[in-house]
Amino acid sequence: MKSGELLINGECAWTKYGLYLADGAIAALWTPPPTKDAVQSEVRTENGTRTEYDADGKQKWDRREFTLEANISAGSLEALAIQMDALTETLRAGEVKITTRYEQKKTYRCRYESCQSLNVYGGTGRVGAKLLIKFEEPNPGNREA
Repeated sequence: MKSGELLINGECAWTKYGLYLADGAIAALWTPPPTKDAVQSEVRTENGTRTEYDADGKQKWDRREFTLEANISAGSLEALAIQMDALTETLRAGEVKITTRYEQKKTYRCRYESCQSLNVYGGTGRVGAKLLIKFEEPNPGNREA
């Protein structure tokens, strides 16, 4: 995944941070969120359990947490440090809006929780870092672009 495939707050993650998702990481975004517990009541005069749904007959989505595996590529350790600082500032700025080329009409509105892992690799020439970034999506029902 490179240029234009991942947008963070409307900016290309590859262009701004040298960041791209690892192979298969898109599945973390696409995994359906859990539903909230249904509102149920047991009435002695009725068989079974009464379950209440929305006016449209659907269950409500619950918040979810997910982890994105991503990589950052840079020309030097100094450049990598600058890119990491810029990414960190973006992540801590509040709501993080994630969009992909594959779902341009869908925006995941998330809150950064933590970087569960950071591994720096390389040496002379190209260097990079592998990150596991944990997010919370407070309202999976709000994904309009």
